Amino acid sequence: MKRNKSILKILKLLLVGVLLLGVATLSGCVKKSDDVYFLRSVVREHSIEFQDGNSADYVTGNVGLATNYEGVTISWKSSNPNLVTTNGVVTLPSKDEVVTLTGTYSIGNHLKTKKFELNLISQESIDNTKYLDALNKVLLLETRNNQTNYDSAKEALNLVPMTHASRQALVDRFLVQEKIRETDDLVKAFLYLPTTPVYTTLLARLNSLPAHNQYVLQYKTQIAEVQPHLVVGDKVKALIDNKTQAAYDAALAEVEALPGDLPSKYSLNNNLTLVKKYLNDVAKLNLNDATSEELEAIIKQSVGNPTLNNDDKANLRTLFNNNQQRLFAALEDGGRAYILGVIEQLRVPNTLTVEDIFLLQHLIDNFAGPEQAELLAKFKILVLSKDINSANIAAAKAANNAVTNQAVKTENAGFIADFELALTLETKFNELEALKEGTVNFETLKAKIVEVKTAGANLTLERNINWFNDNFEVYGVVKQVIDGASEILTIPLAYTGNNLHPLVQKISDTKVINNSTILSDETHLRSQLSKVIEMNTLARLEELKALNEAEETEGNRVLIGQLLGQTVARDYGTYMMRSYKEKLDSDVRLSQSSALVGKILLIFVLIVVFFVSQAMTADYASKKGYEGIVASLISLIPIGGWLYFYKQPKRRNISKSGIRSVYKPSEVFAKLAIYGQIVLTAVIVIVPIIYIFGMAFSNLKTDIPNQIWPTNPNWESFNYLFNETKFKTWWLNTVSIALINMLIGTVLITGASYVFARFNFKGKKAGLMTILVLQSFPSFMGLIAMYVLFWKFGLLGQPLALTILYIGGGIPGNIWLIKGFMDQIPKDLDESAMIDGANKLQIFFRIIMPLAVPILTFVAVNMFMAPWMDYMLPGYLLNIPRAGAPIDFDITEQWTLAVGLFKLINDPNTLNYSAFAAGALIVGIPITLLYMFFQKYLIEGIMAGATKG
Repeated sequence: MKRNKSILKILKLLLVGVLLLGVATLSGCVKKSDDVYFLRSVVREHSIEFQDGNSADYVTGNVGLATNYEGVTISWKSSNPNLVTTNGVVTLPSKDEVVTLTGTYSIGNHLKTKKFELNLISQESIDNTKYLDALNKVLLLETRNNQTNYDSAKEALNLVPMTHASRQALVDRFLVQEKIRETDDLVKAFLYLPTTPVYTTLLARLNSLPAHNQYVLQYKTQIAEVQPHLVVGDKVKALIDNKTQAAYDAALAEVEALPGDLPSKYSLNNNLTLVKKYLNDVAKLNLNDATSEELEAIIKQSVGNPTLNNDDKANLRTLFNNNQQRLFAALEDGGRAYILGVIEQLRVPNTLTVEDIFLLQHLIDNFAGPEQAELLAKFKILVLSKDINSANIAAAKAANNAVTNQAVKTENAGFIADFELALTLETKFNELEALKEGTVNFETLKAKIVEVKTAGANLTLERNINWFNDNFEVYGVVKQVIDGASEILTIPLAYTGNNLHPLVQKISDTKVINNSTILSDETHLRSQLSKVIEMNTLARLEELKALNEAEETEGNRVLIGQLLGQTVARDYGTYMMRSYKEKLDSDVRLSQSSALVGKILLIFVLIVVFFVSQAMTADYASKKGYEGIVASLISLIPIGGWLYFYKQPKRRNISKSGIRSVYKPSEVFAKLAIYGQIVLTAVIVIVPIIYIFGMAFSNLKTDIPNQIWPTNPNWESFNYLFNETKFKTWWLNTVSIALINMLIGTVLITGASYVFARFNFKGKKAGLMTILVLQSFPSFMGLIAMYVLFWKFGLLGQPLALTILYIGGGIPGNIWLIKGFMDQIPKDLDESAMIDGANKLQIFFRIIMPLAVPILTFVAVNMFMAPWMDYMLPGYLLNIPRAGAPIDFDITEQWTLAVGLFKLINDPNTLNYSAFAAGALIVGIPITLLYMFFQKYLIEGIMAGATKG
């Protein structure tokens, strides 16, 4: 026996020793756990950078080996430095080979390694790969000879080394396809105007190509169909070369006699139509009676007539001039106002057509007044306004130099200078674009933006100003972000106001501007701007940390938390700053908790003693015969209640020992245990609720309060919730979904449950088992399928569409619940009702439904609550703009309460813990009311649904 006790003591000592060793080990690891944890996360996510088209399994070029990542130092070791150096320079091997790179990641004294296996591809393998790629693309070109396949094959073929053994054969095949493409254009030209010389040339070319090629066979068939009618094409060609009415009539008769299905008949008719148009125009112009409108129409239509040769154009130009000079001669100003009117009309469209330019040049050439130079200068300036380039600027300047009117010349010079400045600004915009590439130097970029803005301020023409503003808008926002990031470094840390700290506000505002839709296409630039904001924020955090270490204050701790709430960086400096903040919070909690715990314990003991005293006084009074409400109320008075009953005479015949039994230690300890448990439970339930209320009235945005109730309660968080978020819209969306889910879901479930409970039919058991199996699968298993279905049917971003999923998901379990309840309702009631003449529907509505109210209420409340605070489905299916939504659509309009409130504690740009607590209180109101009003039915439903009859 003594031996067993000795062994037991030894085991106890060993156990205590192990526990102490474990505590010591854990306490020693606390300091390094932060570094180790961060190091592990960096090692896990870091990878080597590869060139485009490369991966670890296919390396053909240099790799990127970073020496610093998120504040972690990385050193590299190569298993074969001759092939891959520690700088990432790759030398391709003579045959495929695997090289292992080992990265050593270090923070302070902590090290961790990670290996990367790279499969280096030999030059011969690369050349063969390029050849196979070119071969596949040439084969595709041979199958379908179009521009896309041609360009693709040509590009791939150029990548095949000249030394490759099979390259020349592949080039020959490609050249055949290239010749076929050229032949395709010749065949189209021939079919448009088939002539004997072209046919001969084309046939010879086709005979030089592979005879069995599908395209060659097709071309030969096409030209063979036209070959018998070449004489007609020759006559049309002769007519085009020498346009006469007699030749036209003869050719027209020949073309009309051609078969209707001949491919070239339509194009030949088109050529004849153009020739006829020319003949009619010449006849009209020879009469020299054309109006201004008729002449303009003829001039514009002649520009695009492909049947006109040089002689035709010269003849038309002479006729144009004769008619135009006649028209101008009839005008008092010689046509000056008319030309200016045409110029004004052409200012409206964004571009000038060839026809417009030809017409305007014709009008100015035929103007004989002294203002011709002025009109020519205006014309050249008009052309310049539509296409700003150096050639047009030079032409406008040359034309303006010939102007004799000094006022007009000066005005034109101002216009030309404005367009010249616009051209210079376009060059500067290109320089800005170049500055955005790679690693951006924001000081240089800002200086260039200021330079461009200063130059743009000198523009005077509205057209150029609007063009400049449209192009400069992005850079104006970029400058705001750069300035905001710089101001982060200058705002004083000391602040005594009650509003949000100016530094935190500046960081938040700068990030909002950086995330604006104006910069939505500037992904690279916005990312680098975000890094600058994060870097400057971290610099202020380090400065604040130094101040706090010199003198710790609550204001510094809160500001550190607010600044960290604005950062999303994951580098080592930010990570350690978060650890520092956690240490400060821990110290504050420890200092506050010691006093707070003492107060809570004191209050707890006092409350328990009070209740125990009341209970013992009430028992004492009861022993003496004093009972009822009055006695209970008097018992609430500490000590005084007991003294009162002590002086009262006994109403019952009870011994002193019976009275003293009230104060037995066992009775006292029992009451202490009972009331202690009751008070403890009340504290556990009530304190968090009070804390949430306190948080809702504390207006703390980026930090969690350290006290249960705020010093200065206010309604700011509620104002923010209702005025600066879409909380009312979220509420309506959620209530709509919950009500529809409750009403429709309960009706469907009740009907199905009644059928399963009261009817026998084939497949009933299988149906119930299927429903039971479906209930066993969690909803998130079908998220991908739900997303695809919603996408296909255009339901993404539609809040009410979620009711489909909620109703479907609530059916299986609730059918079993209601069926179990209905099984307990005696079927004798159904049979009695049927004897009285009731049908199935009457039995359901008048007997089953009233008896099933408890379980139906329970199911209805559950169906209402299911979507009330569900985050998974809305967060997955409502974070995409609905189909057909405008570009500027606010996606928050379609959120539910869960998604919107979660954004308040998840997004650094909208972080607001107090608003989240306020929203949580408001969200709890409907659920609380439901449970209050339907408490009786819910309890009955729970109890009834838990059993099976």
